Amino acid sequence: MARNITNIVDNCYVQKDAEWDEFDYAVRLYCLRLLVNGGGHREFLGDKDYKDFEIADVCGITRPYNWRTEDSRYTREQGMKFLRATLKDAEKNSVRFPKVLSDNTDEIGDLIGLSKLERRVLMFMVMVNRSEVLERVVSMSFRQTRNRSWVTIGAALGYDPDRVNDVIQPGGILSQSGLLRFDMEYGIVRDLMYSILSHLPSLLLSENMVMDDLFSKYCHGKNPPKITLDDISHIELDYKGIKEILSKSIETKQKGINILLYGPPGTGKTEFARLLCDNMGWDLREISHTSPTGESMDSRRRLKTWSFCQHVFKRSDDVVLMFDEMEEGFEKPLFRSFRDGNESISKAWINERLEQNPVPCIWIANNLELVDPSHLRRFTVIKEINPLPVETRRKMVNEMFANVSVSDRWVNKVSSHRYITPSQITQISRLHNLVSPGLNNDETETFLTEQIETQLKFQGASPLPVVRSEGLPWRLDLIETDTPVGGLVNGLKSSKKGSVLLYGPPGTGKTAFVHGLSRELVIPVLSKTGSDLLDKYVGGTERNIADMFREASGAGEILFLDEADSVLRSREHARNSWEVSQVNEFLARMEVFDGVFICATNNINSLDPASIRRFDMKVALEYPNDNRRWELFMHLLSTIGIVKPTGRMSSDCRQKLNDLSTLTPGDFGTVARRYYRFGGMRTVDDVLNELESEVRLKNRGAKSRIGFI
Repeated sequence: MARNITNIVDNCYVQKDAEWDEFDYAVRLYCLRLLVNGGGHREFLGDKDYKDFEIADVCGITRPYNWRTEDSRYTREQGMKFLRATLKDAEKNSVRFPKVLSDNTDEIGDLIGLSKLERRVLMFMVMVNRSEVLERVVSMSFRQTRNRSWVTIGAALGYDPDRVNDVIQPGGILSQSGLLRFDMEYGIVRDLMYSILSHLPSLLLSENMVMDDLFSKYCHGKNPPKITLDDISHIELDYKGIKEILSKSIETKQKGINILLYGPPGTGKTEFARLLCDNMGWDLREISHTSPTGESMDSRRRLKTWSFCQHVFKRSDDVVLMFDEMEEGFEKPLFRSFRDGNESISKAWINERLEQNPVPCIWIANNLELVDPSHLRRFTVIKEINPLPVETRRKMVNEMFANVSVSDRWVNKVSSHRYITPSQITQISRLHNLVSPGLNNDETETFLTEQIETQLKFQGASPLPVVRSEGLPWRLDLIETDTPVGGLVNGLKSSKKGSVLLYGPPGTGKTAFVHGLSRELVIPVLSKTGSDLLDKYVGGTERNIADMFREASGAGEILFLDEADSVLRSREHARNSWEVSQVNEFLARMEVFDGVFICATNNINSLDPASIRRFDMKVALEYPNDNRRWELFMHLLSTIGIVKPTGRMSSDCRQKLNDLSTLTPGDFGTVARRYYRFGGMRTVDDVLNELESEVRLKNRGAKSRIGFI
């Protein structure tokens, strides 16, 4: 590297580098100020020589050719004299800040209202961030000023330390905006602790920084919604309420407005926010997940970016911010400290920002279980976004596959799953376009179904419903009940509310009744069993019960619980406290559930009496009487295409059926499925033999006993 010796001061050669630019000369000036005025010389000057020759080179001082001869012997006093003389020269000839850094900082400073001193502190720390040598000199001064960062910065900038202390406090604009924050809560440390907005130094030192480009690095907008108001009719009231809150806050410049939307991934939370802002003409700015250089940003840096954007847009009349995947930055202290250690942002800082943010913000989360309750209390509105109604899902699937050849059966199968999301529907459509040219229709549907079920598996959701052959088409008039059910069906059709307990022997049509009711009401079924709710851990069953009702609430689906006696056993015979608490939880949740709820059990005598009283209707499904058994038999023969008996043969068949008093609709359905799958039945007698075998098997099970003599 070429060096020109331009000056000699008391046997010290002051060097200037022909390749230095404004940044280098500014670094030299601040290094010298900190060494001379900031106390750094105490570490830099050794007993026999400089302790850091790289710092000496940057400062522009080198040892004389004959450093250790008698006429130029080194002493600490002589070294200090060299530093002062070099500083004097630097004060005359060096720039304070590079022009590009000064101009870019002024643009940001004018936008968010930084004072002259705040701008200088920011520029100085940008230079510290970009110069390893200056950072080392700052650390020397920091240690010599007893870890008082404001004294060190004041010595470098030539300002009163108390004034510097005022602008670097947590309540100052630099800290609140997320541009620059000094960590003052640590014990004994050897280096000045600070954090600066991600990649801000490189942007401020860029020759061609444009403000719009700068903002696009930290937040982006103009993402049109993929849904319409018709798609969110199930949460229309919430939409209207949130719209009014945001409208009023933007109009009145009210601070601390934060809307939290949460729910399973893909349920349309982000699309809800985009639709709302698009309809209202607001500029929705989404906080980026990546840094300006394309690297992933952790929650700490994203929160500081959000704070910066709050100050950038605080004078705007139409901006709404959106922060997606907010859980990580708002975790409870245990999880936050485990993940980030001392790098995490304090809970108090987050809470203060939530209470004072000038720009309204929509926050998106998938799960709130780990979020600190103290943060949740600061949100203006917390709304759970449930899966889309089945009608909306079916509409979206039909629109996506309008011009392609997929079967109605496949469309119904996909759209009936409550955890199929808008994003998955879009992805499935793209996948279909890629594979369909090389596969026939059946192969395409099979391939797409496998991909959907793989995604559902990793979401922790159940697979797509199996569209099994029903065997015997369901008819309401062929089930035997103690109560006319026509009025029940009509009442549920009109009110879409009510609780029903179905009880009776296995096979009498309880589950078939629910699915038949689903078709009558054109409402899907959310099916659960008692075993789904039971948990081996204390409190787990109660939580599962609460989750079941919460999942069904507002979803517009029939909630069906089979094997209800597993969780609703009589409390009179309970031997453990959890047996009582799970029934209590169930009854409390059932009391406030506002939808269609149906329970089924084969053993009503084991149910808790209070739970039985809670149901609006109790319907017993019994073995069919002689006439209904005959109607079921005729229905079966007609379904499988066997000629119905006439004359004496009809009488004989009817007599045999009368002897099979424990036949149920389920038995007829089993025989029908057996015919479709295995064949073998060609005559009326063949069908009768199959029905008789079903009864014999049941009677054999009923007579078998295991025990002790």
